[in-house]
Amino acid sequence: MTRAANVQRRRSYGFIGILLRLFVGATVLTPLALPQAALAQKAAGLTTTTTLSRPEIAVGERVELTLKIVSKDKIAAREPVLAVPPGLLLDGPSLAVSSRTTSINGKTATESTIRVTFGLTGNQPGSYEIAAPAVMVGSQMVTGSPTKLVVVGGASAAPPPSVIDELTDADDDSPTAKSLALKDGPNDVVFLRAFVDKEQVYVGEQVTMSTYLYYRDGYEMTERTDPRYGDLLRFPLLQDPAATTPIFTRVRDQRYGARLVDRVALIPLRAGKLQTGPSSARLTGRRIGSRVLKISNDVALDVIEPPLDGRPAGYVVGDVGQFEISASVRPRQIKQGGSLAVNVKIEGSGYVPTSVTPPPVAGVKWLAPQRGDGVTVKGGRVGGYRTLTYVVRVENAGTVNLGSLELPYFDPVSKRYEVTKVDLGSVEVEERPPTEEEVKRAKEAQGSADNDPLASLPKARRSLSAFTPSKRASFELSTLALGVGIPPLLAFLLLGGIRARKAVSERSGSDRTRLSRERRNALSDAEKSLKQQTHKALGSAVERMLAAAIELKTGFKIRGVAITRLPAELSKATSFDDALCKEICAALTDCDRLRFLPEADSSTATEASELLSRSKKLLKQIDR
Repeated sequence: MTRAANVQRRRSYGFIGILLRLFVGATVLTPLALPQAALAQKAAGLTTTTTLSRPEIAVGERVELTLKIVSKDKIAAREPVLAVPPGLLLDGPSLAVSSRTTSINGKTATESTIRVTFGLTGNQPGSYEIAAPAVMVGSQMVTGSPTKLVVVGGASAAPPPSVIDELTDADDDSPTAKSLALKDGPNDVVFLRAFVDKEQVYVGEQVTMSTYLYYRDGYEMTERTDPRYGDLLRFPLLQDPAATTPIFTRVRDQRYGARLVDRVALIPLRAGKLQTGPSSARLTGRRIGSRVLKISNDVALDVIEPPLDGRPAGYVVGDVGQFEISASVRPRQIKQGGSLAVNVKIEGSGYVPTSVTPPPVAGVKWLAPQRGDGVTVKGGRVGGYRTLTYVVRVENAGTVNLGSLELPYFDPVSKRYEVTKVDLGSVEVEERPPTEEEVKRAKEAQGSADNDPLASLPKARRSLSAFTPSKRASFELSTLALGVGIPPLLAFLLLGGIRARKAVSERSGSDRTRLSRERRNALSDAEKSLKQQTHKALGSAVERMLAAAIELKTGFKIRGVAITRLPAELSKATSFDDALCKEICAALTDCDRLRFLPEADSSTATEASELLSRSKKLLKQIDR
């Protein structure tokens, strides 16, 4: 054997040895590495699930193996890997990433889901141990669990059909497929389309928006971004977008698959033309390209206020739905000046109102309530309940009727106003005896007013003497006439002047005094609310402040005028220019928005501070 042959043989044996060492190392170290990988995934907050669509198939049939990864943070995935034994054919994989952000009562939570799907086709009968699938999540390799697949039947099978074959063979005549069909849609391989179930809604009424991904070739979605929504509250309706089933339809007479990727319930917060904003996704595919950005259409909503005709007193714009109110009062017997608790529950379908107006009863003071929320989404509809716990102080003794709580709302189904109410009943208030300090003050006040009733009587004579009658005062007739006639005349003239002056003062000065005081108090309440971060109270105070300032300056009352007509009415009734009228209406609209925003949100605090600053500048412009 030549020297060259020996060198070649040693090289071959060396290569075989390396392979044997790698095999032995993988066999021995893999069971040790798997627990470490599982610990690392758990530490990173990742949970994985590996599933087979069927545990047993026939030769030629296809099964899907899915690795699902859930994280409480936003994540991105790449490089999915699955090692399959001989006898199985692998196609794919497809990778979908979705994230869901919820914000309820000021608490924001984000959950991301990665779904990696591998297609396996049985080519030879047998029992196959399939290794754990894996995918790179950030800088960490995340693995699932090994699975077992049984293939039964005869000879080898053809490879799995492509997406094009699936679309060509599909024939879906369902109502959903027909509603998704587009005669003039885009001619792209893949595109996003968003639409709503109704285009005109009332302020506070739910509208459902669905986003579909249309495709006619294989794709991989690596990320997706939600719309900004603007002045629309958002409630997610689709829990796992990657688990939806595609529907086959036609666009421009071509066969497309349409997969639902997002569905949300939206609650408009103000009237006008509101835009949802577009959503976007990055897609990769053979006929698409790598990480190609696709942007959906921007959906426009025509939001109107419920009609003014028949609107009940106390109705708050945005209270739209079907609601019921209940209440309990504890205790029913208290002492004068004591307190009781009134627990109010508002429940129904729609965005549940956040407040209710207490009944005005003399001697009864309602303190600010503590709120509890149970607003949820059930069956695709927003609803649930809110609880309001009031502390009520009663100052009068005896049997006190607390009155009734009323909640007017607009029913979008019957398109009319309804009022739900609950009678609070009466409470027995035991009279409280006065304190020593109160008794002391009462005696001092009475003592200063009391006089000796005998002080006006003549003094007693100390010795006997003859009676001497008092001298009579003599008056001349003219003096008597002047003395009798002049005082009534002066009194009549003085009384007439006082009444005239009082009438003028009541007509002008009292109104101006009242409006000045209301404006000053409203500004003080707004500044206190900003410090206490009670932004809903701040919105109400700013609205009262602007209304009082405008009426004080021009005599025009803005309350009772719809916000949509206010700019024209204000410009017609006052000397304000159009720019000032629009700024006033914008500030009043922002006051209404604060009522729906969460108290603890930092963005809400910033918006409240900016609103108060803008309103102070408006006061200076109004006073010019």
